[in-house]
Amino acid sequence: MRYQHYKQKGMATLLTSVVIVFVISMISIYAAQVSVMEQKISANHYRTVQAFEAAQAGLDTVLLQLTPKLAKYVNKNNTEGIGTLADFEVAGVNIIHQLKDDNGNTLGRFDFSFQQDATDSALINFTVNGYASDNSSKQPNQIIQQKLLFTPTIAYQPPAPLIARQNINVASNDVTITNITGDPGATIWAGGNVVISESNNTCSGMMGCGMGSGSSITVSATINSDESNSISSDNDTQLGGLSPDNFFENFISETRNRIKQKSDIQINCSSGCDTNVLIDIAANPESNIIWVDTFNSTNNSFESLTINNAINLGSIESPVILFVNGILKINHPAASIIGVIYTTHSFDNGNGAGNIIGSLISEGDINIKGNFGLTYDNTAMENLIDNTAKYVRLPGSWRDF
Repeated sequence: MRYQHYKQKGMATLLTSVVIVFVISMISIYAAQVSVMEQKISANHYRTVQAFEAAQAGLDTVLLQLTPKLAKYVNKNNTEGIGTLADFEVAGVNIIHQLKDDNGNTLGRFDFSFQQDATDSALINFTVNGYASDNSSKQPNQIIQQKLLFTPTIAYQPPAPLIARQNINVASNDVTITNITGDPGATIWAGGNVVISESNNTCSGMMGCGMGSGSSITVSATINSDESNSISSDNDTQLGGLSPDNFFENFISETRNRIKQKSDIQINCSSGCDTNVLIDIAANPESNIIWVDTFNSTNNSFESLTINNAINLGSIESPVILFVNGILKINHPAASIIGVIYTTHSFDNGNGAGNIIGSLISEGDINIKGNFGLTYDNTAMENLIDNTAKYVRLPGSWRDF
């Protein structure tokens, strides 16, 4: 009997199936691992971005709140000289450091520290720590460092209470110009002629009224009971030779366009205006920089801001800088301005009156009559510089870790 031989094909098929299943399983496992890894990478990236945005938000937030006065407060009240979020809270400045969306979901948080630079007193070294929303540890997910530069609006304290690029004329029996601090070097400083007439005008100061010798000034008033002191430096060719823009930037740290843009209040006075435009501002102590534009483009001429009613603008604690692009007139005995007044055309109080505590600066002529008082106050000037200064980022100093 003969047996027929049949090839066994089942075993080969089984082995092939097992290999295919194994390969598919390995691919599936690898794909799952890749997916898990991508999820971890995505989660870490999300946390990093969240922490970075929190740190950046902290830098922007504190930059808006940090003032020279607050920085001085921290340096004075913190023995280590390092400012923190807690110092802001002690100073009464509330910083929202927990970031949330509109639904109340936490988006991250930040804290920060800052310290005056050891090599430059105008610089502050600022560090912000950013934390992701799911980070409960004390270790930040992101760190940003930035140097901040102190930038005052007023380049330096004015060297005299009364300054004009052109002429100064004081003509009245009741004008008092007083320098009660020894910091400025004079009481009157002009690029043109200075003329003082009438017998009751006084000019006094701890350092005397002189700013220089060789002045040729018409003096009929008794100055500190000593007429040998010149009351000022007049016909100062260096001062009078400056262009209007250079004169402006000699006292103000930025261009006039930049100052206009950063001013707290802008007033259009192209048709002329009076005290009414300043009433609301007088009630707002945060309006430190005021820009009034009196230029009439139709007539190609300057109109006047005329302060003809009682008003108290500014205080020793919160002085103002009143920029008048044009003509300023003060014609009321109860009109008082504390700070710096700067006019691009002229100042004229007519036959009126007024009182200024600070400094009056004009690119044009200054004419003073009536019962007028001008007193330089060092505390007001220091507060004005601090209140109107800002800290800005120093280019090239930004770092992230």
